[in-house]
Amino acid sequence: MYKTYASAVSTTEASNNSLKYVNCSSLNLRSGAGTNYSIIKVLYKGTNVTVLSSSNGWSKVSVNGTIGYVSSTYLSSASEATEDTSSNNNSSNENVQYYRYTSSKINFRQSSSTSSSVLYQLPKNTKVGVVSTTSTGWAKVKHNNTYGYVSTTYLSQNQTGLDAEKDSNYDSSTSKSEKISKIVSVAKSKLGCKYVRGSEGPTTFDCTGLTYYLYKQIGITLPRGTAEQKSVGTYVAKSDLQPGDLVYLDTKGDDGIIDHAAIYIGNDTIIHANSVAGKVGTSNLNTAYYKKAYVSARRVLN
Repeated sequence: MYKTYASAVSTTEASNNSLKYVNCSSLNLRSGAGTNYSIIKVLYKGTNVTVLSSSNGWSKVSVNGTIGYVSSTYLSSASEATEDTSSNNNSSNENVQYYRYTSSKINFRQSSSTSSSVLYQLPKNTKVGVVSTTSTGWAKVKHNNTYGYVSTTYLSQNQTGLDAEKDSNYDSSTSKSEKISKIVSVAKSKLGCKYVRGSEGPTTFDCTGLTYYLYKQIGITLPRGTAEQKSVGTYVAKSDLQPGDLVYLDTKGDDGIIDHAAIYIGNDTIIHANSVAGKVGTSNLNTAYYKKAYVSARRVLN
């Protein structure tokens, strides 16, 4: 190349492919280098990323094959973001963010891998403090002053395991139609609210966070995760859907494995917290995409 047409690239803009870790509780992965760009996904504390380049306080990173941008301020060069297993016990720097219950008997492991040694097993309905979660489906938790790792699949918001539970403020005098009307009304009021992974309202939601929030409004507590929530209530055929029914989808549409939840509001329409759209919105079950994605439905109110 003729040198007239070449220029030096600053070291901050050059590719470095270094491995770094998210050092805050959650970090937005954006489509561009700026807060005005859309959020692709949320990265949680301890997530490792490959930094492709850095410039003006932003880093272009790769996360499990997804390319995006994050603020460089919240990246550390060492896994000081809760993935250190050498100091598993009595870590004064790690604070419990929230509590969850085990939905079945599960292994309490030394690190975030199924090949990691099992410290001991946690019985169903054991209360654990969640310190952080990873993008690969693991939670670092505290139990009896011991730190370890469990799969997030087996953590529930409440002690009911796979069953829905009535809250203490449940009003038995309220009719079924009134409850359904309230669910639909509240769901519509949340249209446009931002999608945030792990959020359950009142202004931001993920998919099961929204359905969990809606049923809370009528005094019913659903399990928080999709794996547990998809088994509540009774099965409903697609042709028999009624407003208030829970709809479960396979967004990949290729294996029938449920990974998304929604609420049915009538006229072949669902309301759901859509991670792709980045907000709570409506979708029609008769479109080609949702016909393929539809897996099942459950009715909690009988």
